[in-house]
Amino acid sequence: ISVLISGRWEEIGRRPLALTIVSLLLILIMKTLYRFRKRQCQHLQYQYKAVLGNGNGKTECKAFFDSGNHLIEPISGKPVILVCKRVMLKLNVNHEKIRVVPYSSLGKTAGLLEAYPIEQLTVCNENNLYQFRNIYMAEAEETMFTQENCEVILHAGMIQTEDIRVNCM
Repeated sequence: ISVLISGRWEEIGRRPLALTIVSLLLILIMKTLYRFRKRQCQHLQYQYKAVLGNGNGKTECKAFFDSGNHLIEPISGKPVILVCKRVMLKLNVNHEKIRVVPYSSLGKTAGLLEAYPIEQLTVCNENNLYQFRNIYMAEAEETMFTQENCEVILHAGMIQTEDIRVNCM
């Protein structure tokens, strides 16, 4: 093993102290990279408070980020969130503006979901507030909501590409 020391390459295979120093530096670099990556993915560990608004109806519920939800309404290209039946019943859904969204998932065959436009979605965690307008929601099977009190499954791209980001009070 060779290392660049003071502008020249030194052979450190026979120098235990130099080998130890290089090893410690590599470990320190790896730990730093791990912490950096962990901070980047920190949003994946949180649940969110969500407020869905449609017409005169609004409902507050618990939402979870799902890195596997990549559903897109095919005509507009807008993201599709998944909601449980309780949330769908609380909102004033416009059945005239229904869109059909194809899906496929692990362990299941492909299918179609009925998606409805939703005027506004506000998502908040401990640090941030995200607002989205004119997206789509689709009712998912109750088995999709395995987390305690989970009512909404967010789209994978929503938290990474925010429309508005401010501190959450």
